[in-house]
Amino acid sequence: MFTDYAKITIKSGNGGDGAITFRREKYVAAGGPDGGDGGNGGNIYFQVDKDKNTKIIYKGELVDYPFQTNIHQLEKEEFIDCLYDLFHKEEKEDYDSFLDMLYGKFGKSIVEKFLKPYNEKLYAVDLKTLDKDAMGRFFPYADIPAIIDNMKANKDSTSYNNSFLYPRNGAGSFKYSSTK
Repeated sequence: MFTDYAKITIKSGNGGDGAITFRREKYVAAGGPDGGDGGNGGNIYFQVDKDKNTKIIYKGELVDYPFQTNIHQLEKEEFIDCLYDLFHKEEKEDYDSFLDMLYGKFGKSIVEKFLKPYNEKLYAVDLKTLDKDAMGRFFPYADIPAIIDNMKANKDSTSYNNSFLYPRNGAGSFKYSSTK
């Protein structure tokens, strides 16, 4: 499961209740009201740190995103499976589908543990029907030297897409919100 969600509520004052008073001047007949409605309250300024701290819930544990760069955070047996399959992936020049391309670029373990369920949720389609070039130049590849460096340094990698927001419930969120 991919987790990247925050709900922030920010509210200024309500501006008060206002006041109803009437103008009384010597040369203004039956002066009108001069009170106000209290306004909308004050301004709010806030600053957001653009760097995300994105985590994936995998088997009840938090793993840093992107998954393929942080497989060293998995249990030892799963880490070895992912790394082995990554080194023995079967890349080819031309792929039949998006799913076929995932297996070719990442190997079986990374695809089945994370990429297949994640992308099925995100795109809400069978990945065999999704075009292999669907993400174009935005498709993240498994950088083996970066994976090894992360593992050796035991550090968390920074997400390569710090400013992109994923819909909480995948592409279904767009369909659901458009029916309201």
